[in-house]
Amino acid sequence: MNIITGSAGGLGKHVYEHFKENNHQVLGLDVTDSSSTDLVTNLSNKDEINNFVNKVDTKIESITFSHAIGNSKKNIDEFSEDYYRFLNAESNFYIIDRLKEQFNNEASVLFISSVHSQLTNKESSNYALSKLYLEALYRRFCLDDNPNNIRKSLIRLGAMDTAMLRDNVGSLEKLKSALPSTSIIDPKTIADFIYNFHTKYKTDFDCSVLQLDNGVGYQLSTD
Repeated sequence: MNIITGSAGGLGKHVYEHFKENNHQVLGLDVTDSSSTDLVTNLSNKDEINNFVNKVDTKIESITFSHAIGNSKKNIDEFSEDYYRFLNAESNFYIIDRLKEQFNNEASVLFISSVHSQLTNKESSNYALSKLYLEALYRRFCLDDNPNNIRKSLIRLGAMDTAMLRDNVGSLEKLKSALPSTSIIDPKTIADFIYNFHTKYKTDFDCSVLQLDNGVGYQLSTD
């Protein structure tokens, strides 16, 4: 079983499709019903998490945590700091803890962070805090004793062409021109890497943080 959270989202749906196309058993979780959602689940709610956990009756090969609330003005205004911290960070490890007996030997887990954990703006404070918190919890997870021998990695992403990004920027072309690479990340490419991490490279990149940011960290916003 390969679990994808946020499976209806701009990245999660492509990860889900990779596993499906390669004939792997997959379970897509999202708060939104879609062709890539097998179980509608609100991962901000522990009762709903426990409900889905109780339905997992096969061994887990991998989990990709691609669920999150973003940093659009609507999200920032609507959700509290505590909500951001649980959904974007703590829920990942709550799920792992609840499923720890179900993991295969050397199963793999991949977390999705953001460059906002390192470089942000005042409008994105709760989102940035939640991603920094996710990375702190991930670091502890890597350093703790791991009797299940779970392979894990974290990808710190820059601007990626998803609905979440489009909700937060006025012009994609203006954003591209401001980046050293003059391009933004294609979620299909990241999904391909995620699939290959789980199936080929989980040992090579175990306990790694991989930053893919199109060069946004190379220049000051005050230039």
